[in-house]
Amino acid sequence: MRKKAARVTMKKTTDSNAERQPFQLSKRAVIIASVVAGGVPLVSTLVYVLGFPGAYGFPLDDPWIHLTFARNLVEYGAYSYFKDLVVTSGSTSPLYTFILALGWLFFRREFLLSYIIGGLSFAAASVYFFHLARLMFKKEDLLAMLATAIFVLIPRVDAAALSGMETSLFIFALVATLYYYMAGKRWAFSVFAGLLVWTRPDGWILLFALVLSELYHWYGVKPERGSRRESFLFAREMVFPATAFLALIVAYTVFNQVLSGAFFPNTLAAKAKYYGAGASSSYWQQVFYFYLGSPMTLIGLGSIVSVVTVALLLIKRESIEVLSSFLFIAGMILGYWMIIPFLYQDGRYLIPTLPFFVLCGVWGWRAAFEALADAIPARPIRSLASGALILLLVVVVIIEAAGWQTKKQEFYQTCRYISDRQVRTARWIAEHLPPGSVIATHDIGAIGFYSGRRVVDMVGLVSPRVIPMIGNLTALVNYLKEQRVTHLAVLRNWFEVVNQRPLFSTDLLRPEIMEVFRFLPGKTHIMSQPASRMNGKAAYLMKLGRYREAFSILRESFKIDPQSSKTVIMIGIAQLAEGDTTRAIQAFEQAIKLQPDNVTALASLGMIYSSKKRHWEALRLLKRAVEIEPKDQTFQKTYYDAWMRYRVDSLNALGWVTEKRSVTFR
Repeated sequence: MRKKAARVTMKKTTDSNAERQPFQLSKRAVIIASVVAGGVPLVSTLVYVLGFPGAYGFPLDDPWIHLTFARNLVEYGAYSYFKDLVVTSGSTSPLYTFILALGWLFFRREFLLSYIIGGLSFAAASVYFFHLARLMFKKEDLLAMLATAIFVLIPRVDAAALSGMETSLFIFALVATLYYYMAGKRWAFSVFAGLLVWTRPDGWILLFALVLSELYHWYGVKPERGSRRESFLFAREMVFPATAFLALIVAYTVFNQVLSGAFFPNTLAAKAKYYGAGASSSYWQQVFYFYLGSPMTLIGLGSIVSVVTVALLLIKRESIEVLSSFLFIAGMILGYWMIIPFLYQDGRYLIPTLPFFVLCGVWGWRAAFEALADAIPARPIRSLASGALILLLVVVVIIEAAGWQTKKQEFYQTCRYISDRQVRTARWIAEHLPPGSVIATHDIGAIGFYSGRRVVDMVGLVSPRVIPMIGNLTALVNYLKEQRVTHLAVLRNWFEVVNQRPLFSTDLLRPEIMEVFRFLPGKTHIMSQPASRMNGKAAYLMKLGRYREAFSILRESFKIDPQSSKTVIMIGIAQLAEGDTTRAIQAFEQAIKLQPDNVTALASLGMIYSSKKRHWEALRLLKRAVEIEPKDQTFQKTYYDAWMRYRVDSLNALGWVTEKRSVTFR
């Protein structure tokens, strides 16, 4: 009776040092392992979907950008962001958008469609990763299986499959491209290399990494005696397969040139302009924790070993299996440092480097234990080193599995966070604003998909004309007038609108408040972003009771933007806290001139007048505040207290309240 267990073959030793004999799977076992490698991500995806607490969601706003393009492509036959009127290459991943559009033809449930594509892409990436690891580790299949388990269980990678973004598709394209390169399959490599660029512009980084690796192995590595140099990319056999790659690149270039007049989608230039204006001083610290923080710490240490090993092999001019992976990771880190030096949204731009990071980490630990075994050439030491390597990788798998549930809950919380802001705002717009409204916003995803209104992008993702205006508020406001914008939908920390009450606000007690305003040319005032940031710093100092420091910052903010009622109100509060009521009154009066219906200024000035027994002025201001905010109990109590103080003072003046006789009001 044939055994079902995988057949294990032991390679004969070729020297007196008794080299470690690799564990190899039979062909049947390889097929089974491939199915498991693809099945685990599908199960992971299903567990995520079934565990959603309430409505489905995405952990960021961008997925709805892809969905809007896909829906309009199907329903209007145009690669447009509004019906067939706003044609632009505003999707970073055209290939992902086309796949969504294909799915939209048959299945019009945006969340499940995105989850299915993400889950299948993750599964395909896992299968290819397993076979890539087998090639890289010379058919040491136990290492390949453990490396695959480590990759599949990385919490960030699991969550990315459900993010509604092209991340999993990009990982699949990256891993498949490297696999076909290492396997020497020229036609498959050429096709996937071309599709890689259609998936994301940073796919070029892997292609450049492969070229550099090829040049090193062609010119840099010392050839073995009697052998001749061979090349994969520069061989004659590559001429015809390369035509497939060139055709895809030409099509990609024409696509972007026709739609937006650029080689890349305009999203790249927009984000580079917006985020590149101020490099993050903590970028490298963020990168450090991204790769070396839990649960990646042990793999990160292995990658550090791989860096040292790669350096030594370069000096010795020897072949390096992980050189292309190493160069890709370095290229991605340096590329985003130069273009978008921020690791926001869980480092999503560097998540595609994680499978290569795992390969480098496992390769580094293997090199370390092999060096230990070579230093002490005894069979027990070599066996112990091999066992220790396997044990270490098993520990990594266990650590990742232990953190999986925590990451899942964080994912749900982030989805709820986005739904409470962007989705809720979009649905409010759909229900309350006229169909012909034109909405200007910087978060175009959910608003573009759900509102049913034309969206004017304030940061250039789908509007290339806006890109040169980034950082120039005057030019941006003029552009909004030109586009006949009727309303703004903005987060306060992006574009803070002052001197005007919002029509709609998300929860004021939670961070990142999104508000909807009427856009009134000549009246609507968007604060200067430097001044807005100064106000935020001043508000923090005021919470700590450091009013003088806050006041000095607010003065600088006022110099930058003297038309902000918010700045003037904060100055008044700081002056009041320091006991200077005269200047506080001046500040609040100025704020009311800038915004007559500002309840904070009305109530603050009313309370000061009440304390100074200027009762009629106080009551007039406080009554106005209550009329504007009739449901606010704080304003109601302030008005009631001022009225009681007026009544008591009036009775005192008439002699009704004395030391022996008093009147109590209820």
